[in-house]
Amino acid sequence: MGTVLLPITEATYALITYGARLAGVSEDEFLRLAVMSYQPVPATDLPDDPWTPVPVHGTYLSQRTNGEFVRATTRLTVTSGALSGTTYPNPTAASRAVVHAINPARRSGHTDGWRFWRISSTGRPLADLRPHRRARPTNNTS
Repeated sequence: MGTVLLPITEATYALITYGARLAGVSEDEFLRLAVMSYQPVPATDLPDDPWTPVPVHGTYLSQRTNGEFVRATTRLTVTSGALSGTTYPNPTAASRAVVHAINPARRSGHTDGWRFWRISSTGRPLADLRPHRRARPTNNTS
């Protein structure tokens, strides 16, 4: 087989080189393995209504906690464990409370709730449902 030139950015090439080095294979083999192991992200089967709660779960120190996330408000209600029935204004507040309830001695209070919680139907991070923030308009006065 011959060689084919593939137009990619330097940043992408750096990632491929880094991955190949970590895997102990050539860049060509790394790309081949990556493509062969690719699996499309399954549909989330989310309800059309953003007010319908989406079942989520988070795991900390091998303890699973279930919850329900409402896309319209970004509120998350814990539905299992010591905090069951408690509603938080956002996933991060909920994840911090769960981590603290499981491990009160933990010193770092920072927990990214958008990555902590998983959509139960797919296992994907809740960040997949995070509302996209709009860029602020710029004042072009030229």
